[in-house]
Amino acid sequence: MENRTNTAVIEITDTAVKFAVGYCINKKPVVVYTKTEPLPEGAVSQGRIVNDAQVKEIVSKFLNIEDESVRRKVNDITAVVIPPNGFRNLFSDRNTLGSDPNGIICPQDLSNIINQSLKLQIPDGSALVEVTPFKFLVDGKNVPFEKLYGTRGRELFAKLCLHTVSVATLNEQKVTIQQSGFRTDRTSVAPYCAASLISSDGDTPRNYFYADFGARMLSLTLIADSRVPYASSSFASRGGDDLTTYIANNLLIGPKEAEKLKIKYGYNDKRYSYQLPIWEGVNLNGEPIKITQDTLNRVLVNFFNEFNQYFANSIKTLCHRKDKPDIDPREFVLYVSGGASKLKGLEKLIAPLKNIIKDIVIYVPKVPGARDPAFINLLGLIVINGDSKEHTDGSFRGMSTLIRQ
Repeated sequence: MENRTNTAVIEITDTAVKFAVGYCINKKPVVVYTKTEPLPEGAVSQGRIVNDAQVKEIVSKFLNIEDESVRRKVNDITAVVIPPNGFRNLFSDRNTLGSDPNGIICPQDLSNIINQSLKLQIPDGSALVEVTPFKFLVDGKNVPFEKLYGTRGRELFAKLCLHTVSVATLNEQKVTIQQSGFRTDRTSVAPYCAASLISSDGDTPRNYFYADFGARMLSLTLIADSRVPYASSSFASRGGDDLTTYIANNLLIGPKEAEKLKIKYGYNDKRYSYQLPIWEGVNLNGEPIKITQDTLNRVLVNFFNEFNQYFANSIKTLCHRKDKPDIDPREFVLYVSGGASKLKGLEKLIAPLKNIIKDIVIYVPKVPGARDPAFINLLGLIVINGDSKEHTDGSFRGMSTLIRQ
C-alpha cells in the first residue's frame, strides 16, 4: 500500500531546528525537502526551550520556503519530534465488544479502545505524547493489524503503549511551534521515531539498544518488539559539541579549529613511519604548535574512556528494571546514530562496549537525499505518519498504528 500524502516534520534540538518534507512508499520514506537552521547559543538546553522568542523566530522561517511546490505541500501543518525528557512507556491492555451489526471488527472498535486509553490518568509530572497499539486479539486469537478490519469476531483486545514525557517538555515544544505559525498535526517521541526508521529497513533484530549521539546529549533506549521503546536514559555534556570543547581545551586551540579537526580527521589508528602535522599554528598561549593524527587520537581516546563508562553504566541500568526480569546485554546489538555519530573512527572509539554487548552498528539512513544520521528522527516520523491508517474518529489523529509483527 502506498501513501503519497506529504508530511512536514520538525525537530528542535539543542543547537538547531531541523525540517523535512516527505511521504512514504511501502513503509519507506521519500524525502522532497530538508533544511537545518542553527539556533543561537543557549536558546535550547538539554531539550528544554530556554528562549522561546529566538526559537519561534527560527521555526517560522520554514513557513516561507522558497520552493513554491514544497511550500504548497506543507500547508502550515507539521508533525513534531518530541525529545525524550522524562520518557516513560506505560503499557495498557484494553478491550471492547464489536460495534458492527454484521459481527466484524471495524475502525470504530479500535477508536473505542484508543478513547479508553486517552482517559487514563498519567502519573504526575508526565504528559501523554501518543498511543501506539502493538498487539491485537479478536476473540482470543492473534490478528495482525493489516487483517484486523473485517475479521469476524465479538471482542477486540489491544495491547497499547502510552508514550509519555515531562509535561513541561511537551508543552514547550507544542506551544512554541504553534505560536510560530504552524498547526501541530501529531507528536512522536524521538526514540520511537528512530526505531521506526531503523525497523523499516526490514533486517534489524527484534530487540536492541539504540543510542542517539547528538550535539549536547547522549540518549540510550532499549527497543523491544522491533520498535517499542521500553525505557530511556540521557546524559548531558556527552555530545558532539562537548567533544569539540574537550579537543579545544586539551590542545589549547580555538573551538573552530577543534571542530575542523574533529570533522576532517576524527580517529585514525593507521600507523605510518612518519606523520605530517594535520594542523600547524599558534595555540591560545601564543606558542607555535604542530598537531599530528597521533596527538588528536590521544585526546579522542581520553574523551571516550570516560564516555564509554557512562555508556556502559546506562546499558546496565536499562537491563536491571524493577518491573521486569533482568536482561542480558550480551544478547543485544547496539545501534548508534544521530548527528555526532558521523565522527570518523567512532566504532573503534566505542569498541570497548563490545565487552558487555553483542555488537555495534553505526546506523546511517539509506534514504536518497537524506543519508544523514542527523535526520533519523525526522525520517522516522515520516514513516510513522505515512504508515498511519485513517479512522472514523479524527480526534485521535496523533495515534500511530505502525505495526511490525
